[in-house]
Amino acid sequence: MYSQLEINGSTYVNNVSRSNNTETQKNEKLAKTCKDFESVFLTILWRDMTKSSGLNAGEWDVVLSQIMGKAWAEAGGIGLAKVLYKQLSKSSSENDLGDDNSGEFLPAEESQ
Repeated sequence: MYSQLEINGSTYVNNVSRSNNTETQKNEKLAKTCKDFESVFLTILWRDMTKSSGLNAGEWDVVLSQIMGKAWAEAGGIGLAKVLYKQLSKSSSENDLGDDNSGEFLPAEESQ
């Protein structure tokens, strides 16, 4: 069975069995986190671009920046979410990244 994840128009397929629903949930959570990170990054980028260009939205500057950053990311962004997902999904298959929902952090030497 294959699991599909879509990030900014690109579809990623993982060979995941139905019994391994936890892996699918982790991949979906990772994809959403990558999209959210790109949205925040683009919000900051948009805010800085508008400030440097002299565009002043007054009190609405923060709201406008958030809306534009999110819209930019949802329209495909700059590919940051795809790159992050590819890299992080590789490393998460090699080790668990500490996401065992225990709320505990392991020292670096124990986690390797």
